[in-house]
Amino acid sequence: MNEEPKVDPQATLTVKVTRLLGYLESLDRKIAEIETEAKATADYFKHRVSQVENTKQFVTRQLEAIVGETKEKIVRTPKGSAFFTTRLVTQWPPDSDIITWAKEKGLNCVSPKDALNKNLLKAYIKETGDTPPGYATLPETKLSIRPVGAEKGGDE
Repeated sequence: MNEEPKVDPQATLTVKVTRLLGYLESLDRKIAEIETEAKATADYFKHRVSQVENTKQFVTRQLEAIVGETKEKIVRTPKGSAFFTTRLVTQWPPDSDIITWAKEKGLNCVSPKDALNKNLLKAYIKETGDTPPGYATLPETKLSIRPVGAEKGGDE
């Protein structure tokens, strides 16, 4: 008569758990490999984006030089228009300096917790013309590019 061999349940359990633990280890290694590859890929593409941005800055400087040499206010092309615009840019001193100045002046643009309310400060500056030390409004000229689909009618 054939008797079935006796199987030790503890041995069976040990084998199954050992296999699954080994599988988990291999999955952890695979995750680490994929994360390493993902980081390398991200670093590569960050570098590529940086290279393209540098090229764009170089081409923009060339365009600025060419448009700056012409007597035309705006250069229109089939790809769009290029022209210089000038706007006033406000240069603010550090908030701590403004707060000190505003307190000395007795202005209401500083809260009891020393938080600066720039809207109130701007209103004060507009009304009185009085500005904190280090405050300046400077002209900034930069190249503007308007793609062909965004053209305005008439001369500018």
